[in-house]
This record gives sequence, structure tokens and C-alpha cells, in this order.
Amino acid sequence: MTVPLGKPPRSAHGFRSAVVGDVHLGPTLKRGFAERVAATVNTTRPDLIAVVGDLVDRDPARASVLPAHQPVFIDEAARHGVDLQLPGHTHGGRPWPVNFVAGLANPTVAGLERHGHGCTCHAARTRGIADPGTWITDREGSARRGGRR
Repeated sequence: MTVPLGKPPRSAHGFRSAVVGDVHLGPTLKRGFAERVAATVNTTRPDLIAVVGDLVDRDPARASVLPAHQPVFIDEAARHGVDLQLPGHTHGGRPWPVNFVAGLANPTVAGLERHGHGCTCHAARTRGIADPGTWITDREGSARRGGRR
């Protein structure tokens, strides 16, 4: 479907996104189902794929991983049984005072930390729009240039 937006930039004309929600992969719906979903989505040739809703039905014998924009809800994620949260937006690698503010806004700004209820968080020391490109983050959260896109 076409979704009209207020005043999108001219460069966004024709931008295609796919939203995939409530897939519920797990003991019943397995790899074959996931491959069919992926094939169906790929036929639409999206520029962006957003996975929303329930991606997996949690099997207690398996770890759960939560990609997150920021680690601000790490405690809530832990209470819901998330084993590993991977936030990608802390700006801990930005110059002062942004890195200081990032530390006030986020419980973790870089590296690997354990939080309540057995949840681990690995936050990348992201730099944001001031330094675009691909960054690789090590276990301690230190970033190094991985190449331009």
C-alpha cells in the first residue's frame, strides 16, 4: 500500500519498506517458514525491512536476543526474560559534552555489562551522523572503522 507522508524529501520518493510482524518462529514454525517469509518479503524489493511484533516464540532452552535502539529499557527487557540486548545508539563515542550526556541518558554506553535478572547488554560506542560509515565494535565497546558504505 502507499502511505502518504506529510512532507517527505524528494529523495524518499519511491522508497519501499516492508513490515514483518508476529512471525512467531519457534518449535512449530521453523526454518522453512522463515525462508518462505523472507522470500515473500524479498519479492517486494524493499529498501527497508522492519521486523516488528513477535519474531520468535521463546523456547526456555534457547537464548533470546533483543536488538534495541538504545539500552534505556534494559531492566524491563531483563524482566521479560531477554538474555542479550544489542543497542545500537548510545553516542558514547562522540566528543564531550555529547558523550557525557549519553552517559546520563543510558545505563550503558559502551561494552559488555550484566544487568538485573541475568540480562547482558553489549552497547556499541556509536558516533552518529557526525561520522557516518561502517564501524566494527569489539567486546569492550571500542569502535574501529570497518569501511565506508
